[in-house]
Amino acid sequence: MYYTCFDELNEPKKLSDLEPFTDYNCTGQIRQNDVNTNKTTAVRFRVDCDLRIDILIHSKTNTSTEFKWGIVADRCKEKRLLENFYYDCSCSHSHAYQTHSNISYTKPSKYHCLVTGLHPFTSYTCKVQPSYKNKYMGKPEEVLVTTEIGIPEDITKVTVMFPEHNVMTVNCQDHHSSFRFNGPDKIYIVRLRYGSESAVEIRKPTCDFEFKDLSYSTTYKVEVTAFNGQFESRPKTLEVDTPHKQTTIIRYLVSFIIITILVAVMFYITKIYRKPRQTRDDAKEDVMLELTAIYENAEPPGLQRKN
Repeated sequence: MYYTCFDELNEPKKLSDLEPFTDYNCTGQIRQNDVNTNKTTAVRFRVDCDLRIDILIHSKTNTSTEFKWGIVADRCKEKRLLENFYYDCSCSHSHAYQTHSNISYTKPSKYHCLVTGLHPFTSYTCKVQPSYKNKYMGKPEEVLVTTEIGIPEDITKVTVMFPEHNVMTVNCQDHHSSFRFNGPDKIYIVRLRYGSESAVEIRKPTCDFEFKDLSYSTTYKVEVTAFNGQFESRPKTLEVDTPHKQTTIIRYLVSFIIITILVAVMFYITKIYRKPRQTRDDAKEDVMLELTAIYENAEPPGLQRKN
């Protein structure tokens, strides 16, 4: 039997040149004693290689991952066929707020790929997709990779206020959901230093702190960092001066003066309110006195004056 095959572009192909993942139309010419007969048979077929990918090794840092793989092709064991396969690698994650465009991939050198530009302490789904003649073949092989813990982002804004004469509050504006600690723990640390003295340290999951019983007219150094259980961010440092004691006395004097003025105003208003009432009471009393006088000076009935 002698076969003549044509590919999808209707170009003739030898049996030895047939490739996988391609549709062929073949016609078989039956020969008898090396002489062609009029009997022919038509065959349509396609060879799938049953390609499988086994990811063998993947190493990782806090911003990259590297993985290698091997392949198994049960129906395409010829070396020339395996060399015609190409592979694309990619990594993605499900957190919308971590979407970034700086992920880059090295062109896979057959069975090796390096992905860079990843976020620390983030889970990625990495895929290896085989292709043949620029067409994806089969399903990609996936592997879950979590990058290593990295250094937290820097805290950029810190607000210091003095709600009372020797009380200081510290607040940082980075306390929002998209702030990346790049690790499992989410802790804010504030250290308060005075000269060469050791620091007063407070740790909290929220970035709002309060320090009491501070000294007057003193320069303090405030350091704020983010901590993820392994690494600490670079500190955001401020130098602040507590208010003078004289300023506090002035505040008390001003408050005393304001209170005194308010009391005087209330007393004056009360006096004005009571004055009309007292005037009405005095008028009533005068009328009663006049009526009494008239009654006492009146002559009894029947009495007449003698001339």
